[in-house]
Amino acid sequence: MLQISADNRALIGCGFLPASELARPWRHRGTLELNYPEPTICPGYSTKLPEVAEIARLRLHWSKGNVPLESLDDNIQRGVETLESSIGDMNDWCLRDKAKR
Repeated sequence: MLQISADNRALIGCGFLPASELARPWRHRGTLELNYPEPTICPGYSTKLPEVAEIARLRLHWSKGNVPLESLDDNIQRGVETLESSIGDMNDWCLRDKAKR
């Protein structure tokens, strides 16, 4: 596996290192067109957080009708709703006229 230096990791907003004003985390180009806020941390860090994994798994089961959203804690429910909304935004972006991109 490729090892990335701590300096380069800091430049991409690695959440395991102290924050850097120079950091420019990666973002999907669709988020630019959707006017999403500028990310402050590397997606590789945030996707490994336990809360994110829990919400992603719950969304899968919720989408199959196995988990009623009302039975979830408010914060977890908001997380599932936010993830579902973002997935919808990205799906819409992908279906737009590709010539405009």
